[in-house]
Amino acid sequence: MQSSGCTRSNGCNEGHCTKGLGAFSGPTFTGHRVVDLFGDRITYKEATTQIGEAIGIPELPYVQFSDADAVKGMMGMGLSKNMAESYAENVFRN
Repeated sequence: MQSSGCTRSNGCNEGHCTKGLGAFSGPTFTGHRVVDLFGDRITYKEATTQIGEAIGIPELPYVQFSDADAVKGMMGMGLSKNMAESYAENVFRN
């Protein structure tokens, strides 16, 4: 995993950090990438807003849903109940 290296002491302030988000914009972004963002804690909604602004979608919504809804959605996309429950228990909570 990549780490943004973003902290208040090196340029991010007021809990807002878009330094690491450059990996998701511009002509070099060609797919999916995982970037660890660390520093002051912000909410998922705040992080989604910042990511949305960085990628040019300021209205990007943060949608929170239950494990049961996640399992239902994954099963709707063709995963078995066992696999969907395993993802909900082991992947989404870690």
